[in-house]
This record gives sequence, C-alpha cells and structure tokens, in this order.
Amino acid sequence: LRNADGRVGFGGDVITVNGSNVGIGTTGPHSLLQLKLSADPTSFATAAGNHLALGGVGTSNGYVTLGFGYAGVGTAYRPAAITYKNTQNGANQAGELGFWTRNDTSGDTVPTQRMVIGDDGKVGIGKTSGLSKTLHVDSTAGDASTPNGIMLANHIHGSDSQIYMYAENDSGTQSSGIIKYDPDALKMTIAGSNGTGMSIDSSGNATFAGGVGVTGDLTVTDTNAEIR
Repeated sequence: LRNADGRVGFGGDVITVNGSNVGIGTTGPHSLLQLKLSADPTSFATAAGNHLALGGVGTSNGYVTLGFGYAGVGTAYRPAAITYKNTQNGANQAGELGFWTRNDTSGDTVPTQRMVIGDDGKVGIGKTSGLSKTLHVDSTAGDASTPNGIMLANHIHGSDSQIYMYAENDSGTQSSGIIKYDPDALKMTIAGSNGTGMSIDSSGNATFAGGVGVTGDLTVTDTNAEIR
C-alpha cells in the first residue's frame, strides 16, 4: 500500500486509485476504470490476454450480462444490455451474443432482444432463434401504408448506391451481380457479370439487355408467353 501525489496503490503499480479513478495496470487512469496490459496482443488473445473477462459458471443456456443505463433498485432491469448465452458446454464453452433494448422507462420492463450473433456466425435482426441464413431480418414495424424494410442511404454526392452479390458455381468459379440505384439518372439497374440485364427509370419504363425497351404498361396474361 502506498500513497504518492494523492494516489493510492495496491501491489506496486498493479492497482491504482487516483481520486475517483481506478487503474489496473496503469498508474494514471483517465477514466473511472481503466484497464491496461503491458502490451496489446496483435492477434485474437487467449484468456490471459483479455483486458476484461465476464465469465459464468457453465450453466446450460445461462446468460452473462453487461447492462447499460440506470436501474433504481437491484430488482429493476437496466434499459439495455449485451449478453453472452452459453449454448454449448464442454471442456470450454460456445455461445451467442445478444443485444437488448427497451423503448419505455419502466424498470419492470424486460428489454427485448433485438439482435443475435449465433455461435455458428449467423446474424438475426428481429429474429433470435431458428436462423437458417447468414443474415435474417424480421420485423413487425410499419403497416400497409408505411411498409418496413431495409434502407440503404448513400450521402456521397454523385455516388450510386449498390448491393453487391457474389457466388461460386459448381466448379468453384466466382461470378457477381449487382442491384444499383443511380441518383443522377433516377434509374434502378440489375446487372450480372456480363453487364446490365435490366434497368427501370423513374417513370417505370424498362430496358432489357440487348436494347429491348418497354415504355408504358406491359401486361402479360399467359404464363407461358415469351417476350422476344
């Protein structure tokens, strides 16, 4: 135990209390709690190289929770949290990360899990179990007059907004496709590796590969009909 320049230290420089700040591994903490290793790992760290570890006791489907926000009493729920859920026990564990929020101020309201990153890497937004795809977005927001969806906004002047897709065929050869919105031409385009397949302008007029254009309405009533 030592006292120097208004600081209290325990175990040499291992733990330092400087006013209301606590430092572990540093004698000059600049925050309420500052953790510092002697050297930062340059790759994913083993347990000994973690700056902070939150660990459970290995309960199946048990939660380890990092809470955010105010709770007036110990029985209240904090308004937001990041959780680790233990999904697999063994020599070590495997689990998923959950992200929780609530939209009212009652401490009796349990936050809702909004997002999950599963132990298999699948991500769910609005859906936290039974994920069959790499990314699953599910929502009950909106209504018939204000439909909900995924929004992509590009604020770089003159830059198109694009969704890029890549896939490999049976022999492993990769190809790509895009869905693009051009803000200057006011045009949506669907394109593959060999070029534009279809574009639709702001009036709904469509142009297909090869220069075929459709202006105005086009109605096809025969499901076996072909447009040539």
